[in-house]
Amino acid sequence: MKRQLAILLAGLIPAAGAMASGSLSEAARADCHREVAQVYWQARIWPESNPRAKPAFSERLGSAAIAAIADQVVARSVALETYWNVPITGPMLQAELERMARSSRRPQLLRQLFDALENDPLRLAECLARPSLAERLLRQRFDSDPSLAAQPFSEWWAANRPSTQRFVAPAWDYTVPAIRVASGSAGQWFDTASAPLRNSNGNVRGTAVWTGTEMVYFNDFAREAYRYDPALDVWQTTSTLGGPLGLRDTTAVWTGEHVIASHGCTANNHNCTTGAAWRYDPQLDRWESLPSAPISRTDQSAVWTGTEMLVWGGCTYAQDACQVYSSTGARFNPSTNQWQLMSSDGAPPGRSFPNLLWTGSEMIVWGGLAGNPSGGRYDPTTDTWQGMSQAGAPAGAIGSAVWSGSEMLAWGGCTGSPQCNIPSATGARYRPDTDTWSAMSTDNAPAARFFHTAVWAGSEMIVWGGYDGTAYLNSGARYDPAGDRWTGMSTSNAPVGRRDHQFLWTGSKVLVWGGFGGPGDMRSGARYDVASDTWAPIDTSDPDTLRTNHSAVWTGAEMIVWGGVGDNSASTGMNTGRRYDPATDSWSATSTVAAPPGAWDASAVWTGSEVIVWGGQSGSQVRDTGARYDPVSDSWTPMATNEGRTDNAYVWTGTEMLVWGGSTWGSPWTDTGARYDPVSNSWAPMSTIGAPSPRTSHGRAAWSGSEMLVWGGFGPTGEVAGGGRYDPQMDAWSTISSSGAPSPRYGHALVWDGQHMIVW
Repeated sequence: MKRQLAILLAGLIPAAGAMASGSLSEAARADCHREVAQVYWQARIWPESNPRAKPAFSERLGSAAIAAIADQVVARSVALETYWNVPITGPMLQAELERMARSSRRPQLLRQLFDALENDPLRLAECLARPSLAERLLRQRFDSDPSLAAQPFSEWWAANRPSTQRFVAPAWDYTVPAIRVASGSAGQWFDTASAPLRNSNGNVRGTAVWTGTEMVYFNDFAREAYRYDPALDVWQTTSTLGGPLGLRDTTAVWTGEHVIASHGCTANNHNCTTGAAWRYDPQLDRWESLPSAPISRTDQSAVWTGTEMLVWGGCTYAQDACQVYSSTGARFNPSTNQWQLMSSDGAPPGRSFPNLLWTGSEMIVWGGLAGNPSGGRYDPTTDTWQGMSQAGAPAGAIGSAVWSGSEMLAWGGCTGSPQCNIPSATGARYRPDTDTWSAMSTDNAPAARFFHTAVWAGSEMIVWGGYDGTAYLNSGARYDPAGDRWTGMSTSNAPVGRRDHQFLWTGSKVLVWGGFGGPGDMRSGARYDVASDTWAPIDTSDPDTLRTNHSAVWTGAEMIVWGGVGDNSASTGMNTGRRYDPATDSWSATSTVAAPPGAWDASAVWTGSEVIVWGGQSGSQVRDTGARYDPVSDSWTPMATNEGRTDNAYVWTGTEMLVWGGSTWGSPWTDTGARYDPVSNSWAPMSTIGAPSPRTSHGRAAWSGSEMLVWGGFGPTGEVAGGGRYDPQMDAWSTISSSGAPSPRYGHALVWDGQHMIVW
């Protein structure tokens, strides 16, 4: 449902105000789209851990690809008129331009787009307004057509795409609207455009990735993926051909060029772990299947190191439950297109949903769902693990963790055995250089909770949402480690309370999307502005943004979401993705061509150019496949297969994705791992000598710059309190000190702050 804009529109970014009519030649239209694509490419994140420089735009997108993008926009317009008798008129394009200028959530990026098109009203109408309007109207007509209800859009489009030879643009005197800049008092929320959500009962689980310009989102178990552009306040459905559709709990990362998604749970409701992987190129809206990971898993975590996606932890899902928690991991290198197992020697015990943090040299594993939430640090250079001290560590499992650049900040979670049902309101800071913990202040801290989320916002940790044992929360707070103090967040017009939602930092705002809770509709999201302590709800007109247990990666320009579960009553992983662009406040679907099969809890990391998605679970099947997603070309590249796993830890090292632990097809928790090299598209096993004990639910691993760090999780005897450090260079594990480490936990978060792993 389209919500009313709830902001004070104060400042105006000047625009040319010129008028123009006429039409664009085929060459002029392609040139126009090239300018738009180049702005987005420059805005997309290139991870600092990536060893090579960001490629030039000309290296990423050639003339043929640009021409194909321009032709598809025209084809969408022709299809609307041909099949539904809905022509796109001049007034409609003018109205769409004005909507973008009025409701942009990234007005500065929209200003750049206007400038790139020289504030030419005709070019703005044809190359900014038409793409979003044609996509939105076409999907609305397709989704509401009962004769097409059972057919995926990509299949229908491939068979019914019309010719564009007779296309004639409408004659209209377009004007350039002024771009409004929202301002207001603290404590406000801001509406976004609606997302065309399909096939959901109101709960949303899935995978989201931020690219720097848009959020790419795959709804769990759904057949489609979406992209949301906050600059244009527009959702778009991505291509689904070859994409990771129908999965849940898939993990995904942004590489700088592609979204890479892997693992998760397939549509098989009883045995669903997978090791599949895919790559999505948002620039070309194209999916590509990647080799499957060496171990299938679901409920795993992943992190991008700069060259690799590291996947670790998770579990094998069979008989409708996690059977074996994995303490194994794998690394995917998009340059080689290969997976490599991570050493499990010294790795933390297996667990589901581990927190994985990349420190710049190590992956830190902390917390997760397991009996022993001990952590570990993994070094992909040496393929080795080091344990983490537990002296002074926080007690809560299923908490959050972020990396500040020098410390891991861990907060919240739950305690209690055998069921973790007592919420915690405490936290601690972990420094990997000294392997020590220090307590965080509790003054003005958020209320006790678990299943919440947290992000690092440059100088503060932001905590929001979660569950306190009786109710889903829509409150949060910001923690400043420099002053060891908490500041409350506004709840005015905040989204309804939820858990398992996506929580991404764009560089200036936090994006909240999906999840499940109640009462209320989870087909919703919002953007939180730290500077003004205000919120702006996200467009909810895209049906397949409804998902939970999905993967999400921020690219620097957009969030890319993939996989997950779209219906709380189903456990079939979605094989769709979405991209959210905060500059245009719009969603668009990722391509599904060559994308991984549907999964939830898949591992996903951003490499700087691709998102690597691998593994996860669908039903009871643990995926052993994955793919690399390139947001520039909107295309997927299949990954080599590897042993499927889910609920594992994962991290990107800069050259490889490491996955470790989690659940595999034959074990509910493992202590094995793998390394994926995207250059060679190959997997290599990780050493198990000295690896942490088998586990799952140990959170996303942390990367220190040289090691992957894993800690905590859930293993054969319950919650795990130990961890390990994996050095991929040496393929060796080392134990993380337990002195001062947190209490055993799982479902927690791990982050690397530049010097320390923080578990929460």
